[in-house]
Amino acid sequence: MASQTAGIVYSASRVGAFSGFIVAFVLRNSGVSGVFATITTAMVIVMLVIGIFGPRTREQVAA
Repeated sequence: MASQTAGIVYSASRVGAFSGFIVAFVLRNSGVSGVFATITTAMVIVMLVIGIFGPRTREQVAA
């Protein structure tokens, strides 16, 4: 499982390397509001993925 997780993180880091190009493309075509909408959409997707697939923490006591 650890090697699978490392592979997923590595893949995500490769995609993240292109984020500057994505922001520049959106800025050129849609302006500042388009960049804001793109980043907001990405953050909402991250929140949903963590909420759905993340560890269950309900009723756990902090150590």
